Amino acid sequence: MLTVEKPQPTVKDVKELLKSKDYAGYQPGSFVVGLLRKMNFDEDRLKAYNTPDECVDLLAKGSSNGGIAAVFDEIPYVKLFLANYCLKFTTIGPTYKTDGFGFAFPIGSPLVPYVSRSVLNVTEGVKMVQIERAWFGESTCSDSSTSLSSNSLGLDRFWGLFVMAVIAAVLGLIIFLTKFVHEHWCQAAAWDYISNPGFRTYLEMVDSAENPQVIVTLALEISSSFYPKPRAAF
Repeated sequence: MLTVEKPQPTVKDVKELLKSKDYAGYQPGSFVVGLLRKMNFDEDRLKAYNTPDECVDLLAKGSSNGGIAAVFDEIPYVKLFLANYCLKFTTIGPTYKTDGFGFAFPIGSPLVPYVSRSVLNVTEGVKMVQIERAWFGESTCSDSSTSLSSNSLGLDRFWGLFVMAVIAAVLGLIIFLTKFVHEHWCQAAAWDYISNPGFRTYLEMVDSAENPQVIVTLALEISSSFYPKPRAAF
C-alpha cells in the first residue's frame, strides 16, 4: 500500500511515481523492496527508513529536498502508522496482493480443511475486526500535536468569490444611488415648478375663470412664459 502526504498528495498512483522519478521509501528487511524492483523502480530511487519518526521526516521533506514522495509498506504497518499520523498522511490505492504466508502439510493430511476454515473464519469474520481494533484502535487520530490548520483552507482560495461579492456590492450601491438621485431630483424639480409665482398666478386665474376655453388660453400663455421660444440669430 502507498502512503503519501496530506492534504493534497502530489502522487496519484504508482505509474505517476515511476514517471516522475521521485524517491520512494520502504522498511529494510521487508519483502516490499523486492516487489518494488519487480515494478521497475530504480535502485537509486529507493530509500530505507528504520523508525516511524524517520519516515515522517522523509515524507515531510519531500523528494526534491532529500526526502521521499511516498512509502510502500505492508497493510498492518500502514494502519499502525496512520493511527498516529492520519492528520498528516493518507493512503492511495491500489492495494497490491502478494503471495503472503502459508502452511505446509503432507499430501492428504486431514488438517488441511480444518486449518483453511479456521483461517477464513478469522480473516473474514468479526474476529479480524476485533484484532484490528485491539492493535490499531478506532478510526480516530491520536496525534494531538498536529495542528488542525493543515486541513484548513486559506483566504487565497476564495479570492475569486470575494471579488465577485465586492463587484456585486458596488453595482448594487451604484443602482441605489442612481435611483435615489433621480427620484429626489424629480421631486425637487416638481416643487420648484409648483412654488413658481407664475404657476400660482395660473391657479388663481383658473379659479376665477368660468369658461374652459379661457382656461386653456391661460395655460398656453403661462407655459409660453415658462418656456419662451428661441429667437433666430442672423
